[in-house]
Amino acid sequence: MGTLSSDVFTSLVSSLSDINASTLRRVCEALFGAVDHEHREFFSRRTLLLSADGMEVRFLGVRLDQSDLDLWMEIVHLARRQIPGSPVTFSASDVLKALQRRTGKRDHEWLREAMARLAGAGIEITLRRRHTWFLDGFLSYRVNERRGRYAVMPSPPLLELFKHPVFHPDCGARQ
Repeated sequence: MGTLSSDVFTSLVSSLSDINASTLRRVCEALFGAVDHEHREFFSRRTLLLSADGMEVRFLGVRLDQSDLDLWMEIVHLARRQIPGSPVTFSASDVLKALQRRTGKRDHEWLREAMARLAGAGIEITLRRRHTWFLDGFLSYRVNERRGRYAVMPSPPLLELFKHPVFHPDCGARQ
């Protein structure tokens, strides 16, 4: 089964390499849009967020916003320091500080909610109406409740996509 997963990953990453930079930026903007925090939309059906340059992006789950993107990009940044394929580990307090948030109960709860939104996001990418990939979440994770430490496994294709230099200036990446 690992071969199928590896083949899917490789085919998606190589297919995305043909997409121009402005379309990739639009993917980021579509996935992490402006959201009313009081009333986040929930897409219970695959909802088209972007159709451009032969690419369609559909989304399933709770709508993501800029703060979710900030957290995701911090995880991408931390993943650069890890051996590929190994978990990204961090303390909740360290990540909250890196995101310039406080470390009180409210912000720890925000982190838990944001992690759950990223884990629950379903993303479908169709290229040139020929190939479709469905990615089930940006990440999976475990929390050590007593120590406040997270162990995160980012989605390999999404991690690779968001490591692309096009996302650094325009998509909130931390250098």
